[in-house]
Amino acid sequence: NSIVLVSISNDEINKEEIREDFKTLNCVSEGLNDYYFSMEILATTDYSMIKNRLEQYETQGLIDYAEPCLSEKHRSDLNNQNTEKFK
Repeated sequence: NSIVLVSISNDEINKEEIREDFKTLNCVSEGLNDYYFSMEILATTDYSMIKNRLEQYETQGLIDYAEPCLSEKHRSDLNNQNTEKFK
């Protein structure tokens, strides 16, 4: 499993809506306060889908995130995604 830390960077966004969105992608999360939560990504989940969603939210200026603990499996998911892009 992997852990991702998420910080809400837009005061108008409800943290719970973002958490619910990631829940639909099979991510369990725990809120720390109104602006921070941590997510656990199960080893059976394709991390490239999660990463894409994180990047979408970040590009929109809604969140910032950190990946302090990515499993080998999830790193492999990202490597496979990058390999597919260049084929």
